[in-house]
Amino acid sequence: MLLLDTRLTDLVRGYDRIAQADVRLQTEWRENLLRKYAQGRDRHTSALRQYLEKVGALKPQLSVMAYIPLAMLLGGALLVMLGVGLDARLGTGFILSLAGLALIAAGALGIGLPIALWLWQVKLAKPTPPEHPLHHDLLPRLMPQWRAKLHGTLPMPISQHRDASTRAFVEHLIDVPLDSMYVLAQLELERDARVDVVVLGIKGLWVFVVKDWSGKVSWRAGQWRYERFDARRNAWTHVDVSPPEVEYQAMAQRVSKTFAQRAPDVLQRFPTLARVSGGIVFTDANTTYDIPPTCPVRWGTMQTWSQAMVTAPVVNVDERSIFCLLDALLEQHHHITRPADTFSMSAYATKLVRQVEARVTEWMERK
Repeated sequence: MLLLDTRLTDLVRGYDRIAQADVRLQTEWRENLLRKYAQGRDRHTSALRQYLEKVGALKPQLSVMAYIPLAMLLGGALLVMLGVGLDARLGTGFILSLAGLALIAAGALGIGLPIALWLWQVKLAKPTPPEHPLHHDLLPRLMPQWRAKLHGTLPMPISQHRDASTRAFVEHLIDVPLDSMYVLAQLELERDARVDVVVLGIKGLWVFVVKDWSGKVSWRAGQWRYERFDARRNAWTHVDVSPPEVEYQAMAQRVSKTFAQRAPDVLQRFPTLARVSGGIVFTDANTTYDIPPTCPVRWGTMQTWSQAMVTAPVVNVDERSIFCLLDALLEQHHHITRPADTFSMSAYATKLVRQVEARVTEWMERK
């Protein structure tokens, strides 16, 4: 599951922009790149043909140019040998040996000329084939990059116990391997009234009220009883608590009301999303529970609820509609909280598209 950043805006517009850009990149831009690459291959084939013709004509010339300095090397070596022999017998071979050495030096310099010409005309002048554009990730899928920006972090705690338990539950949820399931924490859909956790996606709509009650929890005849052990008094003490099912029902109603006001068309097309699942989450693993099946609200531990979502059937809903509902929740949250630092996913989508289009344009101009 993915924890959604509550500062985000324009999810649907950003999603549409990225989805359209991905299609355009893989069709229109891909065709343009491959057309440009094909033109480059044609130019390379023509240049390679001219190069091979030039090399074929140059080889006889280089052979002739190489024979002369080789003959000079051999002639110089013979003169040196003759000069050494004459010098040993008659003492008159010094000039001849010196001439042979000069001829060897000239031949050595001469042999470097065809070698340099070979490197210049054959090795360095060989045309290089054009790079294939699809081998350089010029047309990446933009949707994964756009999705990566959806990730959020939990806000700073306001209430130590309640926020700590909510954080623990959210951290548990984001480790659950479920794609297209989005978590929103501590939403304010009405003034001074928060919704602890909302989970929305292909497994439907889930709303949770989170409790960190540790000790003994029981329910009988519509009454909750919560006892906590007092170590100083070495005794169990009763703690007065408000009925969590009332809190849950109020949270679920706020979410349903927001959808009805801000995304009624989505609920008409996907009425299953109007049905709210979820209930009470108890985060303390050591608590003892005595809650019969007649309890009017579903309850469970963090592990119980995550398993329930994993095994729940997939709802027939498209991803764009999920983002419509997420937009509705975030718009209402922003309407109540008036945040100073929102982040537009539509503007971010435009930025990603422009970056890729600039890279593709630059590559095409270079080629």
